[in-house]
Amino acid sequence: MSTPINDFQDILDAMERNPALAKELRRHVLTDELLHVPAALLAFMEEQRKFNQEQRKFNEDMTYRMTNVETRLTRIEGDFGTTKGYYARNIAANDAAGMADDMGMTLVRTLSTDNLREMIQGHPMEIQTRRSFRNADLVMEAATPVGETRFIAVEVSYTADRRDSDRAIRNASILNEITGRTATPVVASVRNTREVRELVESGTLHWHPLEDRTPEAE
Repeated sequence: MSTPINDFQDILDAMERNPALAKELRRHVLTDELLHVPAALLAFMEEQRKFNQEQRKFNEDMTYRMTNVETRLTRIEGDFGTTKGYYARNIAANDAAGMADDMGMTLVRTLSTDNLREMIQGHPMEIQTRRSFRNADLVMEAATPVGETRFIAVEVSYTADRRDSDRAIRNASILNEITGRTATPVVASVRNTREVRELVESGTLHWHPLEDRTPEAE
């Protein structure tokens, strides 16, 4: 026996009791596009899921590649800095006599690593300081116009920073303490950081400018 339909609630109740009726009503009320929305939405969600997976993989690959690129650039930058430092030290070593002459002195000799090692033998000094002193970039013995022997402690860098100035000042201090002779700290560089420029301007440090002879990229 059929149930009479008197209002909208009766329609809803009938649809709950009869799924076939609910499906038929939807077919009549909704357009084909709306009827296919659930399926289309599921398909879209699946495509989005696949896209998200591919995007994550792409992002991971790009992160890995960019990390490698940054590592290589850092290595290249370091290699180029080493090359510039080598050029600066080579120029300074070849112009040792000119450097002494610019300071109003005559070069007597440049001290080797062995000379420096022998000089500090028997003097109490921290091992790191001994190693650093032995590996000074350039130490010269020079004579003033009146024949007074002095030392010149040089640290060489393309761009001199506080590390270079500190080493030069410390080495000059060691030379003065060991020999009792005047020792002048010098940085030989193409350019200097602000801190080094201030030390030069104050007279604490002498600056020997180097020409920029690093090879140009073709």
